[in-house]
Amino acid sequence: MTYYALLPRWQAQSYRVSWPKATPASGCYIKRELQRIGRHNKVLVNTIHEQQRFQHAVINVATAVSAENGEAFLHQLTMHMAEALFAEVGFIALLDEQNTDIAHTITLYVNGQLQDNFAYYLPGVPCHKVMVEQECVVHEGAAIMLPRESNGALSWVNGYVGRRLDNSHGQPMGLIGVMFKSH
Repeated sequence: MTYYALLPRWQAQSYRVSWPKATPASGCYIKRELQRIGRHNKVLVNTIHEQQRFQHAVINVATAVSAENGEAFLHQLTMHMAEALFAEVGFIALLDEQNTDIAHTITLYVNGQLQDNFAYYLPGVPCHKVMVEQECVVHEGAAIMLPRESNGALSWVNGYVGRRLDNSHGQPMGLIGVMFKSH
């Protein structure tokens, strides 16, 4: 039985609306359709909640950093980005002007605390993939891919998300990213 068979029918001769006769088959169909619609609505509601959560996070970050400028702006942006994404690490790094295989963190937050900046070698780490492919997501085991320069301080990191920052000419100049303990 198709769905339209369950809709009321207009009978032109008698000017009445009639419903199809109830049968066990039509009842099962209606129940299945209601369950399908319920599942669809649940997915839709979850999607709407995720969108609202993301919009709320963006508004929080924008509001928190709007009064700042310069270095303070970057620190606030990094901290609020990590908090909004429930990440343990947030960072912004720029490529070395002399050697594009080296990046320098310009702001680094670990567990809500500003850390000292450092330079690190890109080849072989997720940040290098960001520079080549514009973004990188590592769902598990990111710690074994992190730069040696971190000296094992981030050995607990499991997930990584990074996005390349380009200059006005579309050339890579750095990256922004977050790291997670668990997903």
